[in-house]
Amino acid sequence: MLAAFVFHRLREAAARFGAANQGNIAVIFGIAILPVMGFVGASIDYSRANAARSSMQAALDSTALMLSKDLSSGIISLSGTAAQQNAELTAKASSYFTGLYTSTDAQGAAIVASYTPGTSTGSNIQVTGSAYIKTDFMNIVGFPTLSFKVNSTTAWGNVKMRVALALDNTGSMAQNGKITALRNAVAGSGGLIDQLSGLAQNPGDVYISVIPFAKVVNAGASNYASTWIDWTDWLSPPTSQPNNGSTEARLPPNWHAYGPGWACPFTNNSGGFTCTASPANGDANASTIPSTGTYKGYICPSVDANSHTLYNGCWDSEPAGTGVFCSGSSPSYSPEGA
Repeated sequence: MLAAFVFHRLREAAARFGAANQGNIAVIFGIAILPVMGFVGASIDYSRANAARSSMQAALDSTALMLSKDLSSGIISLSGTAAQQNAELTAKASSYFTGLYTSTDAQGAAIVASYTPGTSTGSNIQVTGSAYIKTDFMNIVGFPTLSFKVNSTTAWGNVKMRVALALDNTGSMAQNGKITALRNAVAGSGGLIDQLSGLAQNPGDVYISVIPFAKVVNAGASNYASTWIDWTDWLSPPTSQPNNGSTEARLPPNWHAYGPGWACPFTNNSGGFTCTASPANGDANASTIPSTGTYKGYICPSVDANSHTLYNGCWDSEPAGTGVFCSGSSPSYSPEGA
């Protein structure tokens, strides 16, 4: 009898519970609170991990750049096998990285550096870093840590470098030791040329050209036969030159119809240059074309007073028919001098 009574009361309670609708919001909230807290916590933990990762990326980029600079400038000189070189590079990278990476969330930060020497695609350094953070919320759902990894690569030597130096060599540079200071800065020990040359991994990686700020530049007598000097303008005959930007200097229309003993066809008033007794630069002016000696019949122009151009050699005049002319249908040029 008692058992039947208890069973009856339990059945009634179960029926009432199935039909009850009071407090359902609290029940649903209680069931949903765990996944909601998990998602909110995950966003917070992921934000912390992303901040630590971004900070590591910036530190690795700076580390890779500093390593490539040290290698190209000779501060770091790797030796031994590839494994030994990478171990040495990793030690140097760690010292840079430790001073640059300041994240307080990251744990177990470690980096590895590897070096690939110059090939057809250039040299490069790759630095890889890894770390993790301890989670505050995701630990509840079984993820006590979040790991991340980043890498950075620098490369050099895969692009040819072309540098043009426009150097001031005007008269004012002779004052106050300016030209000496310029030479030391460009061509002195450890100067710009040495620094740029140190970046070349293979011949031809770096080309350096010198552009005179004024009209001419002295490259040294030992370089006169170098292939990088273009003698085209030097070997060309005098041409009409602007006279200080206002008056066009003109050559005499029949300047080539002159022979030994004739008056010089060039004057400062007409062409900006005169005649000299020989092809030597800086030789004394001559009012007539030599009629005797080694340079008989040679018409040798002096330095051009308008363009400050020096001309190499002379024109030779010789009999042609009844007169004395330069040989050929047009002025004939025969380089004879220095």
